[in-house]
Amino acid sequence: MLISLLIVEMAKNETVYKVEYLLLLEGDNITCTKVDSLLHLLQSDSDIVISENNKSATYRGNQSFDVDIDMGSAGQGKASGSIYFDMSFSCNSEADLNIFGDFLRSVRVVLSPLFPKNPDALQILRDDLSLYYRIKAYPLISEIENSMRRLITKFMQVNVGMGWTRERVPDEISKNKFKNEDTTFLHNVDFINLKELLLSQNYSKHKESLINNLKTSQKETFTKAEIESLIPVSNWDRYFSAKIKVDAEELDNDWTQLYELRCKVAHNRTFTSSDLTRTETLGKKVVIILEAAQQELDSIHVNEDEAQGIAEDAVLNSASAKELLEMFLGQWRGIERHVIKLANFVGDDPANYRNLADCVRGLESKGYIPGDTANEIGDLARVKNIIVHLDNKVSPEVIENHVGDLRRIANELFRIRMDRKYSLKKQTEKATKQ
Repeated sequence: MLISLLIVEMAKNETVYKVEYLLLLEGDNITCTKVDSLLHLLQSDSDIVISENNKSATYRGNQSFDVDIDMGSAGQGKASGSIYFDMSFSCNSEADLNIFGDFLRSVRVVLSPLFPKNPDALQILRDDLSLYYRIKAYPLISEIENSMRRLITKFMQVNVGMGWTRERVPDEISKNKFKNEDTTFLHNVDFINLKELLLSQNYSKHKESLINNLKTSQKETFTKAEIESLIPVSNWDRYFSAKIKVDAEELDNDWTQLYELRCKVAHNRTFTSSDLTRTETLGKKVVIILEAAQQELDSIHVNEDEAQGIAEDAVLNSASAKELLEMFLGQWRGIERHVIKLANFVGDDPANYRNLADCVRGLESKGYIPGDTANEIGDLARVKNIIVHLDNKVSPEVIENHVGDLRRIANELFRIRMDRKYSLKKQTEKATKQ
């Protein structure tokens, strides 16, 4: 859709590439008050020569570009002493666009002393040059993005399972990602988030149990494998780096640069010939890496525990800020349900407490919830209050980390209740036998 709109816009221009600037000058120190003065200022650059009729400019003795400059009064009532210059420059040949870009840079440099303290004084009203380069870049960016989607889609389907999106994506995410049956989860993941599925470093899903084992262990030394299991690692490092000799940090940096270039194209920003060259260079490099990774997929083996972790990380890393907030609040409601169920199960009526925090402390004092877990719930309750009332004060990265904490605590509360239930069952069976 975007590329078709770009082509339509360029078609309107036929063979004329036009760039239009609006320069607003205000205050008592305006040094350029006439069109003639502005034209003379442009010629202070020895590479620029204005024609006698002031309708064209020759640049570096070769290319000639059309020039059209108007001026007028600006400001409220047009009596403030402010003035504006409406400047249009046109190139009539695609072959001259590179030198046209150099000419425009020279124009902006020459004009910059007129507004030393206000860079917003010069506004771009039309930029066919950027449009031309954006059209050239769009297919390249599309190819890069599709290469990453192909790799991740096949990696997830083959190693995690065909139904991973339907089975493991929370409702808060799936309602936004699956708006119709023709879309898939990964096709609704933003460009920048695609790389997180491969390159984001995540802790082992068993990190907490590993840490607890290390804390309670009587061993004085630990193996390298035990220590390394606590180090966060990306899916790229875990499954691809040994086969594809490309550093994850380098690939991450390349993808981030491509994202910045993509944003320029998608949001109609200034896009230069050097931007196009960077897109071509980085794009070719990244596509070669991704295609090489695809060739290695058949040699990758993922166990069930790893598959579960990959699926959870994929959901978190692909979620938008709004979706992360919804996930956090959904997980928090799950904590509330588990606390209430545990209280009811042990005969400690939740209605006897003022709020959830009091209920948690009550269960802690009676030995049903460990002190560390109660403290974590209290900390997360404070985070929840900050998010709800001052959501702009909490970064998406922090929310994402706490979503994992909430899920872990919910599982712990469920296990506590199941252990109590199993213990009571055994006690009942023992009493019956006696």
